[in-house]
Amino acid sequence: MVDKNKIVNQFAISLKESLASLLKNYVDKEFTEESSHNQNTELKKSFYTACMSFNCTADEKVDLNIGIFLHWELKTYLDVSSGMLGEKYTTYSDEIDDVGLEILNMTVGLKKQYFSDIGLKLGETLPIKISGNEYATSTYKCALSKDITLVNNNGNKVKIVVYCFPTESLY
Repeated sequence: MVDKNKIVNQFAISLKESLASLLKNYVDKEFTEESSHNQNTELKKSFYTACMSFNCTADEKVDLNIGIFLHWELKTYLDVSSGMLGEKYTTYSDEIDDVGLEILNMTVGLKKQYFSDIGLKLGETLPIKISGNEYATSTYKCALSKDITLVNNNGNKVKIVVYCFPTESLY
C-alpha cells in the first residue's frame, strides 16, 4: 500500500533541498529550515505566491493531486529577483513578475528524476502566481500536508507548502 504521508514528506523535503540550493545561488546566502512553530521566523504574510498543482501516480496504483506553493515576502522576492537577473530591484515591477514562477519551475524540474526514482509519475502543469499587499499565508489544514520555512541571516524567508489530495476526493 502507498503511504501518502510519506510521499508528501519526501516531496516537501526534496523540494526544500532544491529550492535552498537555487536561492543560495541568487542571494549568495545559505537558506536553512526553520521550525514552523518558531514565531520569530514563520512567514505569516506574503507578497507573492507561485503555485502549481498536478496529478501524479504513485507506484502505478494511486492517483494523487499534489499542490505546491512558494510564499515570498516582498524583501526576499526583490533580493532573489536582483540576484537572478543581475540588476538591483527595490520595487516590484513587470520586469520581475515571473521570477517566482521560474524559481518554482526550476525547483520542481531539478527533482523530476528523483520523483520518478521513488515511484511518482508527475503530470504536466504550468505554475500560476498571486501577488499583492501582504496577504495571509494561512496553511490549509489537511491530513496530507507539509510546510517548511526557509530563512537566511539577512532575514529573507520563503515558505514551501505541499498538499496532497487523493483524486477520488475531488469528485
